Amino acid sequence: MTMNYTAVIAEDEPILRAQLRAKLGRMWPELGIVAEVGDGEAALEAIDEHRPQLAFLDIQMPEMTGVEVAKSLAASALSQRSGDRQTGAKMEDTAARVLASDRYASDTKELAASVLSQANKQR
Repeated sequence: MTMNYTAVIAEDEPILRAQLRAKLGRMWPELGIVAEVGDGEAALEAIDEHRPQLAFLDIQMPEMTGVEVAKSLAASALSQRSGDRQTGAKMEDTAARVLASDRYASDTKELAASVLSQANKQR
């Protein structure tokens, strides 16, 4: 059984966001992009709403940086884990898959290859 992966893209520059989506679409057509947002707070909201397996986070964004978003997700997973082990483990797994890349548009092929490699290891 093949798992259908979903992702959120958080990038404040619309052109770079579109480029990443297009390249991921070509390299990994099965990946479902469930949300595209332009700042860190919106990224947290989209991740909370959609519960994707992957999040592509730009480092420099308004409101919160990609690193701050990743840290927030990790902290949330740890606090959830103490209350509900199953939910916490799922959130921790999601947080562990968060990828942060500074201006990843030029390095998207390498980034996507890395993501594909990780996904294939888990299939």
